[in-house]
Amino acid sequence: MEFVLYVVLLFLTLGLSALGIITSYRLKKSPQLTFASSLFYWSFFMVSFGYYGIWGMVFFKYLVTPPIVISDFARNLISVLPAFGSPLLLVSWFLLIRFSFEYTKRNFPRLLTVLYFAISVPLLAVFLYLIKIKLPVQDFNINKMYQVVLFMHLAVVLAVTVLLISRSVSKESQLSPILLSISILMPAILLIAFYESQSSHWLCAQIFIFCYFLTPAFLPSIIYFKIGDFQLRKETNNSFDDFCRHFEISKREAEIIEQICKGKPNKEIADSLFITLQTVKDHASRIYLKTGVANRVQLTNLVRSSLKS
Repeated sequence: MEFVLYVVLLFLTLGLSALGIITSYRLKKSPQLTFASSLFYWSFFMVSFGYYGIWGMVFFKYLVTPPIVISDFARNLISVLPAFGSPLLLVSWFLLIRFSFEYTKRNFPRLLTVLYFAISVPLLAVFLYLIKIKLPVQDFNINKMYQVVLFMHLAVVLAVTVLLISRSVSKESQLSPILLSISILMPAILLIAFYESQSSHWLCAQIFIFCYFLTPAFLPSIIYFKIGDFQLRKETNNSFDDFCRHFEISKREAEIIEQICKGKPNKEIADSLFITLQTVKDHASRIYLKTGVANRVQLTNLVRSSLKS
């Protein structure tokens, strides 16, 4: 039963990872969303750490090495796998902080970048050194160190939450800063709660993994469906307006172009716009002449290529 649920959880986290990376990548393609690049790379580094550190440990612990024959040193080595992926987590925290500055339209100071890495990199080196010297010890317990890392993660999330709530963004996005903060704060709290209880039951460990992968999926998704979709539609409309201005297309001709691009025949276009069939044909002829195309297919391809550029 435990193994089956781990397999199901693996596919579930793959879906969550794909959702987070795809939605954040689509946001990144919009030049107006300056925060999207930090959001995309944050999601990428979070997912990378999740598969290397968390799923890597699960894979070696439950699928590769039978618990009966595993040595103390090997068991300790498996338990510290997430620690060696901590640089990924370190970069993801930095990107999350940077995202909060960019999302709230604050200038991200370069001094903060220098201070962040000047403090965090030596701490990371000490962390890995302590693991190295304690690894051969039989009663070595990494859990306390991981608890410190989880509370550091919570501290970063709390700082980001304060930054998001303290300044409102454009009203057109219709995305509440409180909702945005909850989307990253709640999984962080759940991570600590289920990490503390995962030793008591394997199901808690699976919920812990699910909560971790929920964060890089949920945050980009709600931003995409609230802001990104609106922004991408607006940019598409602006591109079509530019197309019409470039070829001196009238408002009525623009309506007919939209119908043609949807694949509607002339009779259906005439009925939907409440004009005669001959009027549609006359408009289409003028459109072909203005745009330099010979037929509907060429016109559709021209419009689509203009919107992509």
